[in-house]
Amino acid sequence: APNAFLMQIVAGRTPGSALDYAMGEGRNAIYLAQLGWDVSGFDQADAAVALAEKRARALKLNLKVSAVRDADYDFGKERFDLILFSWSMPLVPVERVIDSLKPGGMVVMECAVNYVGRNGMLKMFDALQINRYEIVRAKADWYNRMETDVLRMVAVKPTNR
Repeated sequence: APNAFLMQIVAGRTPGSALDYAMGEGRNAIYLAQLGWDVSGFDQADAAVALAEKRARALKLNLKVSAVRDADYDFGKERFDLILFSWSMPLVPVERVIDSLKPGGMVVMECAVNYVGRNGMLKMFDALQINRYEIVRAKADWYNRMETDVLRMVAVKPTNR
């Protein structure tokens, strides 16, 4: 199933272009594509990306996916309205991620607090407007759905940059 936090954040939003960072098998990319988003994604796991492509084809959805490492992905400039980090975090200089957001575009992130510490993402995405930042006790999407401290963030690129 797609990430519940992502589902909450995109509910009622006009679809645009989205990037699923470290997409794995594509559960979130496929969900966004079903809502009408133009979805790109990447993951370094070849088999996971191949499975995402196969699932998308079966659903007659178009995903633009790459089996590459973070450092090798071409983020481009002002390409995306939404960049999703679902149980992942940037492993490239965060400026590459921010530069690839369109003005008004947003980063949506959910991950375990222990990935970056309690305020690590606030510092990392300081150039953006943080619209939501919370740490909640919740079941993880991974790790056998164990209870853990989960960081959730929505950050928007200012339109006056």
